[in-house]
Amino acid sequence: MALDRETQLIQILESLARTGNISQTASELALSQPTVSKLLRTQEKAYGVDFVDRSTHPLKLTYAGEYYLSKIRGIAQAYQTLSNNLTTYAADAHGRITLGINPSLAQVILPQILPQYHLRYPQIEVQLRERDSLSLQQSVQNGDLDLYIGVTPAYNAALAYQHLYSDTGALVLPERLAPQTLPSGPVVDISPLVNGKDFISETPDSDFQRTVDGYLTKYNITPNVVLQTANLTTACVLATAGLGATIIPLSMPTHYLQDTAVTTLPLAASVFQTEVEIAYHQERQLNTHVQAFIDMAIATFEDNATT
Repeated sequence: MALDRETQLIQILESLARTGNISQTASELALSQPTVSKLLRTQEKAYGVDFVDRSTHPLKLTYAGEYYLSKIRGIAQAYQTLSNNLTTYAADAHGRITLGINPSLAQVILPQILPQYHLRYPQIEVQLRERDSLSLQQSVQNGDLDLYIGVTPAYNAALAYQHLYSDTGALVLPERLAPQTLPSGPVVDISPLVNGKDFISETPDSDFQRTVDGYLTKYNITPNVVLQTANLTTACVLATAGLGATIIPLSMPTHYLQDTAVTTLPLAASVFQTEVEIAYHQERQLNTHVQAFIDMAIATFEDNATT
């Protein structure tokens, strides 16, 4: 919808309300008097009302003219705002990014990226979905999500991957399961600490749990799994309550474990290591703000690795 005719009529009515004279209005707007009269008559005919009371001198706007002028000003301003915003949207200054991430990993990654991303792109809306790894990967493949961040998933030819960072693991032992003498340094084989003991694991659809399961199988470790949870924070809290041991990413914040009756032992990187990746659809072209998120995330964790 174009408002050129209405904008011109606004100028004519504003001038007439001020000058009360067609000739002066024509002069102010650099138009001929017949042109002003014709434009005015055409719009009056279109709406079926008189905008100008021609029986008075100087001329005055009718009630309909005053009403039209007050309302059309707002419409014209709203249209201009709409037009300007659409131009801005086309330049990717506004928009939306849909991001999927496992709840346990979200607390490690998002605090390091989202605050600075929001400061840099305050008009970009971030929609976050925290679910299990498999469903999030499927959402990226279906085009329902722009990005997925997670531990390296099973290979999917429809997805492209960019490496974010490498991580190891840590064993969290409640007081009742911790031995009197603890190993020094990163642990290679935790079987003496976990084999046959109560253990809390993530649900099987977790890519991190897939790494844990591979490690346990390699060392023939068979813990007594008393609970499976989709959130490793829940596993940690339950470990502090004495339910069982659990394995978490070493980078996972554990400030809530301080002053609790648990022991945290890092696992050796030579036997337990995960790769955290950003995944997106192989055939979809990334828009500016999605690519900016990826670039910022990679730069952030590269900086962390060098400090």
